[in-house]
Amino acid sequence: MQLVYSEQELHSEHPYARPQRECGRTLHGGFAADGRYLSPRTALRWPAVRAWTAALEARGLERLRADRSLLVAGRYPSYEQMKLMLDNGLGRSLWNSLTLTGEIEGRGRFLVGFRAPEFSDVVYEDVSELAVGHRGRGLLSAHGLDEAGDSRTSVGGHDAMWFAVRDLLFGRDAYPAPAIPPHIGRPGGRAAGAVPARGPRGAVAADDERVDGGDPGREAFRLRGAAAGRPGDLRRRTREGRAGARRVPGPGAASPSGGLTRARTGARRTRAKEEPPWSSK
Repeated sequence: MQLVYSEQELHSEHPYARPQRECGRTLHGGFAADGRYLSPRTALRWPAVRAWTAALEARGLERLRADRSLLVAGRYPSYEQMKLMLDNGLGRSLWNSLTLTGEIEGRGRFLVGFRAPEFSDVVYEDVSELAVGHRGRGLLSAHGLDEAGDSRTSVGGHDAMWFAVRDLLFGRDAYPAPAIPPHIGRPGGRAAGAVPARGPRGAVAADDERVDGGDPGREAFRLRGAAAGRPGDLRRRTREGRAGARRVPGPGAASPSGGLTRARTGARRTRAKEEPPWSSK
């Protein structure tokens, strides 16, 4: 079972039968001859994740969950609230949310050139055959390309996908562009500190795993289908709602961090329930 991959292998693409184009945008990934969507750069990345997962489970260890169960606060507006607003032509909250999410996704481009931390000084075990050992050998850069697309081409990533969903729902330039915040983190979260230059040997034992994550785009398309009907209907209701709500303050922007999660391939556990050296309480 192959457990070591090069960056070129982790970035390899499927032989797409046709590209993905939505709302005038060329998006990453593509379609197989039978119509199945194939995610970008997963020709060997997914087999690698499955191999690391199998190796983890062979050691009797479990994967960590990274889904909505980790979110303490509920989503605002809720699905029912958003549907009610859309049915009454009040679409600016969703417009803002989709726009903000796309803009924040685009900031993931920094991962393409990001230098991953060196774990050899703080990790006891050899990580060369683990997912965590591949962060600087293609995983982080592939994730950055997933988020923001490839700047060398016109193929968009997750950022362009959110804009495509927005434009399919409302049409282009339905509302003014919202102000983009510096980040979308929820208050009260714990920020990790820097990895120390030299840590106690054996302080941390590293485990590789595939962490299950959600599909943020699926929720947007679900909302589109359930609440919006045909895009033209939503655009008509949007115009009607704007005319009827001129004297009413518009709803606040939905938190774009709502239920968004991201799959991670690599984590750690500590011995004797100690905190990792780079954590901050």
